[in-house]
Amino acid sequence: RVKVYPVDAVHPTINPAIDPAYDPTKVLQYYWGVVSEISGFTGSITFKFEDSDIGSGATIDEYSAAQLTLASDSWFKAALPEEDKTDRTITFNFPDVVDREQIDGSFTAGDPNAIPNEVPVFTSEATGFWDDADTWDRDIAPPQGVIVDIMADHVVTIRDLRRRVYKTNIDGRLLINYDSYGHNFGLVKGYGTLAIENGVIPPGKWDQSIGDIPSFIPSEAGCGTGFGTVEYGGTVAYTADTRYVTYYNLSFAGSNTKTLPDADIYICNNIDISGTVTVQNRANRTVTVEGGITKVNDANFSAEVEGNTTLLAGSALQTISGNFTGTGNRFNNLTVNNTHGLSITDDVDVRSTFTTNRVVTVAADKRLYLLNTSNPIFLSLIHI
Repeated sequence: RVKVYPVDAVHPTINPAIDPAYDPTKVLQYYWGVVSEISGFTGSITFKFEDSDIGSGATIDEYSAAQLTLASDSWFKAALPEEDKTDRTITFNFPDVVDREQIDGSFTAGDPNAIPNEVPVFTSEATGFWDDADTWDRDIAPPQGVIVDIMADHVVTIRDLRRRVYKTNIDGRLLINYDSYGHNFGLVKGYGTLAIENGVIPPGKWDQSIGDIPSFIPSEAGCGTGFGTVEYGGTVAYTADTRYVTYYNLSFAGSNTKTLPDADIYICNNIDISGTVTVQNRANRTVTVEGGITKVNDANFSAEVEGNTTLLAGSALQTISGNFTGTGNRFNNLTVNNTHGLSITDDVDVRSTFTTNRVVTVAADKRLYLLNTSNPIFLSLIHI
């Protein structure tokens, strides 16, 4: 299967703010994004454009075909055959496609001198603001269309509007202020944290893996090997982004109430709750966690709504850390489906039903309190 996404605009990497030679008037005012699920492919892809798509700064006779794969930071350019110039088409031949990395990416045409050979990379050198040149290893802040690499131990904060790049690697922390919007982070990967304060994950390819590089947020295909963290923080109340229901790691911080979407949520690794935030769960929904659940005592995890289930379904010993007691800070149904069991390090209340298929260990001087004695409680082995 091959998906083609036509974009009625100049490719974002062709930006004179990067280099004056990258003149957007000398390229096609149009490009195509391609995403495939293909291997062992032999054939060609042909794109059709109109005269109105030809930039005013160069003639079609000066154009070359250009391809930028998602797995590469280099534009491949090739002369445009006369028949393509006449027919207003661009044809890319693929004599032997081993995997999708050779196809997935962007396709356009233009004066080859107006198209970068390499997409520039801006690497953070310190914690700071995105718009501050001192944060980066170059003389300017990252303009549109470049690759941004946020290094581990660095926190880069966006306080302004419309930051748009081709790729983003987050190994540190990217913090987007509450009133900052209009961004697009392109293809995103990394093992760091995206921290947002308004509940909306900005545009970008957050859930698309490339070869052995995992996505920042899991795709519909499952968890994989990624370890990116999405943090819903800030001081205002909101509902977490309804477009995403699967995360590698999910964190809640700040204050006020952060409400989960009205959907089943799947967390491949850990959930962490800090600050004074209240995490509000939904009725008749399941939150599945393969890792640990950690909460500071000043925060609340309100999972006691009717029909809500917290399911621990990891493949190694899981831990619940922090106090989960009292109204607005306890579980409704708590289920352990993990052959390695569960370790509880603090007091935990279960309002309705507790179910386990393996040993549950409760720390000394702590308790697992089952509030509802009228419902059946299925216990296998519990060690207190």
